[in-house]
Amino acid sequence: VKILGAFAAPFAFLIMLIVLTFPIVPETARVEFRSYWIFTHVIAILTGEAAFALACFAGIMYLIQEHAIKSKKRGFFYKRLPSLDLIDNTGYACIMVGFILLTLGLILGIVYAKMINGSFWSWTPKEICSGFTWILYAILLHGRLSTGWHGKRAAVMAIIGFAALLFTFFGVDMY
Repeated sequence: VKILGAFAAPFAFLIMLIVLTFPIVPETARVEFRSYWIFTHVIAILTGEAAFALACFAGIMYLIQEHAIKSKKRGFFYKRLPSLDLIDNTGYACIMVGFILLTLGLILGIVYAKMINGSFWSWTPKEICSGFTWILYAILLHGRLSTGWHGKRAAVMAIIGFAALLFTFFGVDMY
């Protein structure tokens, strides 16, 4: 689904603009962060989050296309977006990949936390929000596989899940 890039590129550009506002002063990594465990944890989490971002954009595309079909206004997006089934299946595939990688990343983080802190779970706000986000995507996948959540409901849940993920990634550290 090539058109997905039209949604992902502005988001990537926005993130790059935000990163430009960060200070450029390099810091030496603490000894705890110089480990294979933390490296694989971060790579798995970020790749999973990228898949969830694509699922969110697929959800937005689904809602735009569905609105164009229902309103019978063959506007700008109608001819450029693929069928609703293809968008829905693409979003589902992205959520499956993202969920597997998020699960792997969380497991790696929990194991590494045990090695460093002596406990698997510290009940920090970041850990709580990460667990909540994982549960939210688990509910979405369960609903899709067991009760047939497809279409608009799945698209809205993918968008809500990504909003929760963004809060976990950015919002928790700000507050």
